[in-house]
Amino acid sequence: MSQSRLGAYTWNIPTLSSRPHSNPRAIPKHIVQIVMEVKGQLNRCSEVVWHYINGKLGIKISLSSVRRILRQHHYFDGARKSRVRKDNPRRPLITAPGELIKTDTFIMSVHTRIDESISILS
Repeated sequence: MSQSRLGAYTWNIPTLSSRPHSNPRAIPKHIVQIVMEVKGQLNRCSEVVWHYINGKLGIKISLSSVRRILRQHHYFDGARKSRVRKDNPRRPLITAPGELIKTDTFIMSVHTRIDESISILS
């Protein structure tokens, strides 16, 4: 097998960068700083931070922008915390099969005739 000379040669062609050099529609840095400060003061979720900034401070910013800013600065991962109420009873331990059943369901056999099932329900 032969290799061509062009395949072994590296081309050093100077190119211009293709990255964006500006973003005129970006959120201003002072707004980002305000969002971060309010998040640090309140230590609450993005909805509360957004409501505080729009209501109390009078700065118009969308909720999605607040979430994006907090996500970019690693204050928001997008997941909800699992919340269990303190008065929520724990599931009882099962010691035998059939011991724990649902009481809000009624299981009817497929082979039962309709008139028999009506007499059972009434």
